[in-house]
Amino acid sequence: MKASIMILLVISFCMSQFSLAAQPVHVKVQEIPPKKAQSEKPAYSPEHIRELEIKAAQGDPSAQSSLATCYGRGNGIPKDYDKAFFWAEKAAQQNDPHAYFTLFTCYYQGFGCQKDMQKAIEALKKGASSGDADCQYNLAYFTYHGKLGIKKDMEKALELARQSSR
Repeated sequence: MKASIMILLVISFCMSQFSLAAQPVHVKVQEIPPKKAQSEKPAYSPEHIRELEIKAAQGDPSAQSSLATCYGRGNGIPKDYDKAFFWAEKAAQQNDPHAYFTLFTCYYQGFGCQKDMQKAIEALKKGASSGDADCQYNLAYFTYHGKLGIKKDMEKALELARQSSR
């Protein structure tokens, strides 16, 4: 009996900490944190953007993902959700973990594409299984609350939240 109460207290504490750390789920592309600069040039300088564009066109998934983020946020270039979606999709096709989060955001918000919750959740799950912390965190949120057609599962949500904090 005491062990059951102790387990419930620990779970309650963990879930309350998870709730305290929760952020709004309505993430916008412009709120996606920028990836680290891939060169010595300052991030978002015209030279850096040109370098990203060249590498992205050559098929570099990290550059494609970074460029998608830049277009979505308007970092160093004017915001262009169509291009943000285009580059996120290209990078996700090459399994870039962070690209899945950008792709999730585009489908969830309808940035550069039609809103599609099924594709949004699919991108979120792929990103979470690829190790992207943003995907893991948001999937934990949806799993904890049982939203967007995801079955409510507190144990799975807690595990995803733990993974996102590593």
